[in-house]
Amino acid sequence: MPKHIISDDVPPWPNPPDPFSGSLPPQQALRRSLSARLRAAVWLLAGGLLLFVSLTGAVTWRLEERAAAIHQAARLNDRVHRLSVAVREPGAALPVKEVETELARLADPQPGLCCNWWREPAAGRLSDVRARTAALLGLAGQADAAAFAGQAERLHRSIDAYAQVLEEQNARSIGWLRMGRIGLVLLIVLSAAVSFRLLRQGVLRPLGALYQAMSRLTQGCFDTRLALRPSGDEFEALADGFNRMAGNLQEMYAHLEDKVTEKTAALLRQKSEWEMLYYVTSYLHKQSFGSEVEQAFLERMLRLSDSVGGGLFWHTENGFAAACVHGLPEDVAAKLPGEPDAPEAGGAGEVVWMQAGGEMLALVPVEALGGFRGWLALADPRSLSARDVGLIRLLCTQLGIARENAAMVLLKQQNAVLEERNRIARSLHDSLAQSLLFINMRFQMLSKNKLLPDDKSVRDNIEMIRNGIQYCYEDVRELLDHFRAQPQYGNFAETVRSVIERSRRQSGIPVALHLAGGDWPLNSEQQTQALFILQEALSNIRKHAAATQAEVRLENADGFTMTVRDNGCGFDVAATAAAPGQHIGLAVMRERAEKIGAQIGIASQPGGGTEVRLHIPAV
Repeated sequence: MPKHIISDDVPPWPNPPDPFSGSLPPQQALRRSLSARLRAAVWLLAGGLLLFVSLTGAVTWRLEERAAAIHQAARLNDRVHRLSVAVREPGAALPVKEVETELARLADPQPGLCCNWWREPAAGRLSDVRARTAALLGLAGQADAAAFAGQAERLHRSIDAYAQVLEEQNARSIGWLRMGRIGLVLLIVLSAAVSFRLLRQGVLRPLGALYQAMSRLTQGCFDTRLALRPSGDEFEALADGFNRMAGNLQEMYAHLEDKVTEKTAALLRQKSEWEMLYYVTSYLHKQSFGSEVEQAFLERMLRLSDSVGGGLFWHTENGFAAACVHGLPEDVAAKLPGEPDAPEAGGAGEVVWMQAGGEMLALVPVEALGGFRGWLALADPRSLSARDVGLIRLLCTQLGIARENAAMVLLKQQNAVLEERNRIARSLHDSLAQSLLFINMRFQMLSKNKLLPDDKSVRDNIEMIRNGIQYCYEDVRELLDHFRAQPQYGNFAETVRSVIERSRRQSGIPVALHLAGGDWPLNSEQQTQALFILQEALSNIRKHAAATQAEVRLENADGFTMTVRDNGCGFDVAATAAAPGQHIGLAVMRERAEKIGAQIGIASQPGGGTEVRLHIPAV
């Protein structure tokens, strides 16, 4: 398509500049800036005006000084005439002092105005006036009137000659002043002509060409180009920018349909991402967080990235724990880097790549509240663009936030339970424990009463009642300890040690603790129920086993296993199963195990001790 070239009334460039080559020239790269030329013209005009004003001012000052000198010469003539009249009158006072004063003023008629430049041309005449005045004053006291009159006449002529020289100089200065004013007018006219020409060629014509080009561009003529003369100023840079803009518009208009299709596809892709984000976020925050939610999230991410397998791994103190895994080697958790910015992870980045089991794994960090929580591993993802990575990272962040929120809700519930247990413990202490203490004191007083018959059956009953009260009091104390026990969810082993130590102090039975495996993979609810089962088992040992020693073993192999064993009297497990209402403690332990999806087994025989085993399967 031919281009429509609009110039500023000068021959256009042989080849207009390509609108897609180069970049817009910066301001400092302009060869002849229009603003610089305008500033230079303004400074030249201001300098010329200042020069002419200074010259005319100097000439005016000289005219003022000479006028003052001419006036002073007239005053000196007047004083000389008065002196001549006084000399002719006998006895009259001679104004010699006035003549001397006027002569001194004639030397500097207007002091402080400016330098007396006019003195040099009239210096000879002024010297003659001074000499003749001195001669006249010398004849003032003598009787020769004719000589005095002749000298006075010569002085008058000398003063007139001095004034005539000054008037001639003034006439020449007035001529120079007239020529200066004419020059000032010519300067103003010339500066106006130059300014108009500069404005017309440098501003008005380029603006007119730009206006015409913009008018054609608004009418849809995208092939319009500006071809201004190569002036090297801002308008040349503006013309280059206009040509680029017109070229871009022409290209965009030519490929408008492709642009619309591309933009529509981008909007549809963005809509799909937003729908995915909304669906996953809603699902994560509406459901109760657990293994089912983690499995559903992993399946969604595998479909999104078109991966053959993957896994979700949570970061713990001793490494990574697999939440859910699909199609990955079993030992992949041990090979994961510790942090996204760790050296083995290759530095902080959006995706960390690693080799595992002959497959490339893309590791996406799961973060929440500004901290690292784990990895989402994707095996051999076939489609993982930068946009997909950004979306997956955002979804992983939502997963981490949902997990943190679930943990906070669970912690809040546990705190509420602990608060309620403490309230019940305070109530038991204030009511039942105090009542038992009061009954025990009253019974002690009753047993020491001398009015009681000294009979063996009475003494046996008294001892039985005393033991019953003591056992009941100890049971209440143990119940209060259980209620007040607060598990340390961050350190399960330390909590177990504190429970064992409390049981040892109450019963006096030594309890050994054996740990195997470490890093117990238990959540807060599982820890709470496991501790309650341990407390119940130790309480049964103290109350019923008549044991001399006990053992607690914690193992972390294919899940979590807690074993409580004693060497006491044991019991018949089958008989207890036939009468469940009489063994409430065992039933409570089974209910607590079922609540967390664990299995509990009780093995015992009369005289052979008892073993309670709790097993929580691995996820």
